[in-house]
Amino acid sequence: MQFTGNATGQDLVADARYWADASSTDFAIANVTRSINFALDKYTGFIIGSDARWQWDDTNNTTLPIGTANLVSGQQDYSFDDTMLTIERVEVKDTSGLWVKLKAIDRKEIPLAVDEWHKDNATPRWYDKDARSVLLYPAPNYASTAGIKVYFQRAFGHFTTTGNDTKEPGFAQPYHRLLSLNAGLDYALNYKPNRVPLIEKRIDAMEKEMKKFYGKRAKDYQKKLIAKSTNAN
Repeated sequence: MQFTGNATGQDLVADARYWADASSTDFAIANVTRSINFALDKYTGFIIGSDARWQWDDTNNTTLPIGTANLVSGQQDYSFDDTMLTIERVEVKDTSGLWVKLKAIDRKEIPLAVDEWHKDNATPRWYDKDARSVLLYPAPNYASTAGIKVYFQRAFGHFTTTGNDTKEPGFAQPYHRLLSLNAGLDYALNYKPNRVPLIEKRIDAMEKEMKKFYGKRAKDYQKKLIAKSTNAN
């Protein structure tokens, strides 16, 4: 369902006002938009937490969630965009131009002083995430154009208050109404408390359905059972 601008009111803004039992004067477009964008942020985390095998991305994006940068000889710290919410894997090109998958490591797992660990530049083997940066261990001893690649998940793109934003939410269509329900709830909590229980009930039921859906999308992935040897002694 599109955000707003539908000629017959079949859009999320109209639906939010329906749940709020409010007019366009009571629930102005700026307030509806703000509430729906907060709900978008909420469901970004919700979906990423549920979507274990199928890497979700906002369907409104026109590029894949993959970032690249040039490898610089001797440079350990590589910064990336704030829209990256989770980093799934990091790869670098080696001196032969072949891609190598790096192993993730956390600073607390490094067994000695951080500045002494793999301080001699070479082909990177590990990476650590720190704020907006990816730190390579060791730092490369060579340069490579677009030689580091980061696979990530990013946030939803927010809607605008122009009044004719016809963009649809970038997640599964059966759950678009969660956005208008959450916006309606925001209004009801302040002005129509008698409507709160009904809206909360609908949100709870739909969130359960959404979590189930995103948790089981990767039906082509077959779980493997790995036998472990046991010591009889």
